Amino acid sequence: MVAGLNLQVKIWRYIFYTGSDDDSGGAQPSGTVLYDPVPARKITRMPDMVFLEQGIETERISQYMLWPGTLAIKERDELQITSPSNHLDYNKHFKIVGVSDVGFSPSDARGYLIVSTSRSEVAHRNT
Repeated sequence: MVAGLNLQVKIWRYIFYTGSDDDSGGAQPSGTVLYDPVPARKITRMPDMVFLEQGIETERISQYMLWPGTLAIKERDELQITSPSNHLDYNKHFKIVGVSDVGFSPSDARGYLIVSTSRSEVAHRNT
């Protein structure tokens, strides 16, 4: 692992397969792993907007640093933490809502990406 990057993640891309909609009852999601493993580091967790105005769901917004900077990641891809197995968010999926590079040349090994992610979670149950 690269020094300072203490996580490994998978990057997923989901598409909706629409062939033979009548047989399956609509478009079916299909996921493909784009990159595995990707060295990463969680760099910040932004505060929640008052638990989305005290609703049932809360949205967790975080930022991750991914290496190398040449990864072809798009908004709406998903990030899944795969290592270490004792991480609080192990095996959870986060939707990538923003991707920004830091201006390194593509041939520079120091390049990395900053991705902003979002995850909605149930705050409480009405059971």
